[in-house]
Amino acid sequence: MMKQFPTSQLTRFLLIVAVGVTVFCANLRCSETESPPDDGRDEIEATGAATDDDGDDIAQDGVVVLRGHTAIVNWAEFTPDGRRILTESYDKTVRLWDAATGKELMVFRDHFGRNDISTAKLTPDGLRILTRPLDGTIRIWDVATGKQLAFVPQLHNFDPNIKYKLGPTYIPVAFSPDGTRIVTATSALPTSREPVARVWSAVTGRELLTLQGHEDWVTAVAFSPDSQRIITASLDKTAHVWDAATGEELAVLKGHEDQLDSAMFSPDGLRVLTTSPDKTVRLWDAATGEEIAVLRGHAGFGYDVAFSPDGLRIFTASGGRDNTAHLWDADGNEVPVPHRDGDENETWLQNTFMEVRIVAFSPDGKYLATGGVKADGADKFVHCFCLWEAATGREVAMLLVQEGENYVHAAAFSPDSTRLVTAFDGLTARIWDVATGKELAELRGHKKSVIAAAFSPDGQRIVTASADGTARVWDISSVDDQPGR
Repeated sequence: MMKQFPTSQLTRFLLIVAVGVTVFCANLRCSETESPPDDGRDEIEATGAATDDDGDDIAQDGVVVLRGHTAIVNWAEFTPDGRRILTESYDKTVRLWDAATGKELMVFRDHFGRNDISTAKLTPDGLRILTRPLDGTIRIWDVATGKQLAFVPQLHNFDPNIKYKLGPTYIPVAFSPDGTRIVTATSALPTSREPVARVWSAVTGRELLTLQGHEDWVTAVAFSPDSQRIITASLDKTAHVWDAATGEELAVLKGHEDQLDSAMFSPDGLRVLTTSPDKTVRLWDAATGEEIAVLRGHAGFGYDVAFSPDGLRIFTASGGRDNTAHLWDADGNEVPVPHRDGDENETWLQNTFMEVRIVAFSPDGKYLATGGVKADGADKFVHCFCLWEAATGREVAMLLVQEGENYVHAAAFSPDSTRLVTAFDGLTARIWDVATGKELAELRGHKKSVIAAAFSPDGQRIVTASADGTARVWDISSVDDQPGR
């Protein structure tokens, strides 16, 4: 693990790096004369079709292809109203599309036009977009008009003539849930690193507050669910809780023996979870800063952690020499997990991974999906997803085991928690019944790896992003009519 790298907040970055490596390897097997994606931006092409496990079409002519990007599309998501789709690409652009017609509505380009990756975030209400390229600036755009609304100046010393790597220029940033403010830290560049965080207006870009109190670089930032408080984590081994309106320091969380990599509020905002390379995850009272529990049991470090949406369960996983995942209750007590043969209980999840790359709780908090690499013998490993009951840790199913270098890229639950969509380093995405683990459908049509997948807010469509330079919108309403539902 790289020192000074906040693990949980860099999950998305690490996924992008893994995608780049696997796509490069995949491209070695393709013709070097392969032409780039068609640039017919307004074209609607239903060349791909969703098929069930018997090979029958379930969405005949129900696929909209989003064409316009000229490189890997590494992210796609619906706006909260389901009418539009946001995509990110290695072609240095973020694009907005009409979800029904596939028409390209807007193109947001990075600030220097260099060969850097722009990342984007939607405000919770879906009305504005934040873009953040490597130059250290942030811009806020109006989704309806494409007009730039706000500009946050450079958060690190950036020279456009230098080709920076993404890692050191990573800047922690978070939207407030009410969409009115942004909290940022500085980058980890030695010339830019500061022990402060700043709060900005998401409407005007004006700096509102400077949060001072840490003694070293701030590695992670987050708002509480009610937008009233901010948590910051630092290399100085502490986390601080701040009043988001006044900047007053409310609590200092001390106890870790090494730098902090991440910090997050529980869904009710009453507790804070922090991770560190000291091989512990710690649970704190958000109001007083008192330590509630030390979650021990991992021998390695480099954590993925998550609260269930109802706040009743905490999931932790680590790599290195550990390669296990653990389930905890809201008070930090480990949940005994039934052994696969039913004869005994374990304190770690069966089929745990050499590396957990994806963690997702269902919206109702009842299920947990994990994806990663699992050892299968001394010199063999497989890439797979597993589905678990969150209350008991019981394994529901192992989904689509694949041998060799086949990265897991995406897992997302439907809004009603009944279905799961997954994507490996392959040409398809698959839909699963959450209660039974039964495969319901396979979405075919992409020409290269499917990298991201997400449901629409009504659960009737799925958007997939691919290394073939396109995103696709699939009408999956007929999946509910499949046998076994």
